[in-house]
Amino acid sequence: RNENASPNERRDSLQPRILIPGFSTLNDLADTLCHAFGWTAEESHCFTSEDGQPLSLDGTMRICDMLRHAGRPMNWKYDMADQWMHVVELTKIRTMPYTFRHPMCADGERACPPEGCGGASSYRALLRHLAAKSMPGRGVELRTLRSCPNIQYHPFDPEYFSISFANARLKVCQSE
Repeated sequence: RNENASPNERRDSLQPRILIPGFSTLNDLADTLCHAFGWTAEESHCFTSEDGQPLSLDGTMRICDMLRHAGRPMNWKYDMADQWMHVVELTKIRTMPYTFRHPMCADGERACPPEGCGGASSYRALLRHLAAKSMPGRGVELRTLRSCPNIQYHPFDPEYFSISFANARLKVCQSE
């Protein structure tokens, strides 16, 4: 869930549902989130607890140690310049078969914001420009979109979501 949005926009925000093994570390979770969004994972990022305390990314903090109960959130800030703030919330603990060893996307809505588009407020402006049929400056915004690394199709459709495309990106994450 995108915390940069207003309450009304949060209701309509991107909400991917990702299954990830509990033994995964916070670093694994950050890589998974980046790949699920189609982001490069090259920007700085951090996790904080729901009370704002920084969480260690030293590779030892496991998800099962952090999120023990459904409904307990933590925050993930990605790209300190663009200030993407997301709430990561455990919605359910599932018993998975032993063969489940890698993350997968179970569900989602809407296209992920393009990496490098300038953060939540710039993305909202971009969406307004795309919604307008003949708004001045639209060509500049479209050129900006074409330069974003996670835009795999043109024209960009903010309502488009493909679970198979999301899982293909996560498969790349697993092979790295």
